[in-house]
Amino acid sequence: MAAATSRALGKSAARSKAPVRSKATARSGATRIQLLDAAERLFAEHGLENVTVRAIVERAGQKNASALHYHFVDREGLIRAIHLRRNAQVQVKRTALVDARLAQGPPPSLRDICTLMIAPAFQLACKDAGFRRYVRAFSEWSATTTMPPARQLDIGLERGTLTSRSLLRTAVAHLDDALFARRFDSAVRFATLSMSVRARQPNAFRGPAAALFLELLLDEMAGLLAAEVSPQTRAALASTQA
Repeated sequence: MAAATSRALGKSAARSKAPVRSKATARSGATRIQLLDAAERLFAEHGLENVTVRAIVERAGQKNASALHYHFVDREGLIRAIHLRRNAQVQVKRTALVDARLAQGPPPSLRDICTLMIAPAFQLACKDAGFRRYVRAFSEWSATTTMPPARQLDIGLERGTLTSRSLLRTAVAHLDDALFARRFDSAVRFATLSMSVRARQPNAFRGPAAALFLELLLDEMAGLLAAEVSPQTRAALASTQA
């Protein structure tokens, strides 16, 4: 009897603790999102270099910095988490676009491939105010940092991104690997900076003007990648490899 009573009490205690843990987990998750959103808003409003941990904590409605340290360790960890959250959205949308385009056939043109590269972020900016803030906050940094675009996030790339890069490499077969790396770097930086400038304009991602911006950007990207390599450029590149 005593053993049965003990087991019953144990099960009851476990059931009573489960909702508590569930509520605590939910609160913790909500706090994490509040910190991410607050930081993104402040970075978009004031720039990366002008926002302190204290300002982020206050905007998120937290009493002190302990919540930020718990979830992200420090300011850099928070910034990385913002990148990872938005990058995950881009990866999902790009994979869907790649799958849909390849299912259509025939093989995509260079401009089609540029669309697979640029359209995911553009479409998210059109529909998601939070993503628009992310573009305003980080695109200029991403375009101007000395770190190559492919290495700015130490994360695994999803199938859609890997496929689009493979398609691109095939489409610009006139470029050797060294020139392809340089062209790819320039193209990504150009598109990113263009998005950054666009994001600062009123109604940046709405209406016919936004659609025109995208089509022009795709033309420019395709032209940059397709351009023939001049003898002067080949000579200059050879001198750097000597």
